[in-house]
Amino acid sequence: MITQTIGTSTRMELTDQLYFIGTGGAHLYYFLRIVLSADKTVRDFPFIASDFPILPTGEELTKKNYRPNPDQTFFAVFKDANTLSIFIKLDESTYATSQKYLRRNAVHTNLLTICFKDGKTILKDFVPY
Repeated sequence: MITQTIGTSTRMELTDQLYFIGTGGAHLYYFLRIVLSADKTVRDFPFIASDFPILPTGEELTKKNYRPNPDQTFFAVFKDANTLSIFIKLDESTYATSQKYLRRNAVHTNLLTICFKDGKTILKDFVPY
């Protein structure tokens, strides 16, 4: 399990949880599961799968103005316009099998971000600068 602290208050610390769940089989893939601290609801994303679900080091992720480099990472947590977002780079196979679902959610590339607003999932294309 990988967890990421998203904020603190004077009364409690809120921690959202990211999991990579193995799908089994000869070539193991992992899909993304997110549990938000606000509602404790499990959100599975079977169309977001990877055989390499590795996050950059904590040191890298906590750098001021950190922005993922798609040439160097497949997953990252970062602030995008003051919103905590998850960057995902899908491999060619996963992108090909997930295109229909992704396009219905306005994602048109294999680079995407996930964020949440009022408990609602927001998917969008990642735009590297």
